[in-house]
Amino acid sequence: MKLYCYSHKDFVNVMKENGWTNGHIPDNVAIISICCTKAVRENYHSAHYQGQHDEHYFYDAPNVLNLDFDDIDEEVRNCGDYTAYNINKRQVIIACEFIDKHIDCDFYIHCNAGMSRSQAFVKYIQDCYPDKEWETRKENPCRSPNMYTCNMLKRWMWYSSENGIKVNETISAGSIPISAFDNDVISIKGQIPFDVTLL
Repeated sequence: MKLYCYSHKDFVNVMKENGWTNGHIPDNVAIISICCTKAVRENYHSAHYQGQHDEHYFYDAPNVLNLDFDDIDEEVRNCGDYTAYNINKRQVIIACEFIDKHIDCDFYIHCNAGMSRSQAFVKYIQDCYPDKEWETRKENPCRSPNMYTCNMLKRWMWYSSENGIKVNETISAGSIPISAFDNDVISIKGQIPFDVTLL
């Protein structure tokens, strides 16, 4: 199955080449679109980032997940005139549920550059679903995933499996088990332990 990761620009081009539009995305395809938060879109500028172009290509749909969070290696960062936020706990649970529900689909994932936030999802999927045969893009190998984001996703996968929670169960507002994201060292399926506080 495909586990393809793109920059925002390349993602849009591929969607146009495939002829996929809102309401016309194949059932065997799952899309995860990652853009920055409004504060970053409006205040951060560089040669490689233009906030006015950082928007989701598709509307929310059963096989489309749109997430807004920033490319930082911590939970929150004060940037002077604005604040940047990494993936939050509710987004983590929604994302893990979405991935588990669509695990037999081809995944098309993008962020701005296709190198950090979106690659965190690639690494999470590869590490937590190793029984699947994933085909990734040779042009965009998973070299520098955002490990804070990846570890947050893994924490929920670990917590839900350890506590008998089905990943695709709906979590009601206010019932997120905060202990799932405690800053202790956790081992995921026998892999090297990680600690979010060290990132």
